[in-house]
Amino acid sequence: MPFIERLKKLKEERHITTAQWALLSNIPASTISRILSGDTGSPNFETMIRLVSSVNGSLDEIAGIIIDKPCDCSEEKEQMYIRILEEKESLISEKENEISQKEKRILEEKKEKHQVAIYAMAVTAFTILMLLLKVFNII
Repeated sequence: MPFIERLKKLKEERHITTAQWALLSNIPASTISRILSGDTGSPNFETMIRLVSSVNGSLDEIAGIIIDKPCDCSEEKEQMYIRILEEKESLISEKENEISQKEKRILEEKKEKHQVAIYAMAVTAFTILMLLLKVFNII
């Protein structure tokens, strides 16, 4: 059985989606999809390690050294994967909120600077107007 088929089998045995595997392994879902569909020639070793270790798999099994090893996919491990995914999703959400807050602060700072600049321009325009009125003896 080719290693791609073994990776697919590993994914099926762990009952995870490509998106979940991407979160667990920190590999983009599009990369995992290309690997599983055979669109990539041969994924590098680091990618394979991250994919397999993220679901507590064995590189030996993927390489074909251990063939048809029964999966130890207990409910406890499944709950662990779910917890890890939820934690990662929570962290992503927190980071998105932090970024959103930073963006709001930046916009507020820009707005304040803009208001100061407009005020300075108004004062300058008023000063120039007053000078012109004095020069032409209107005041």
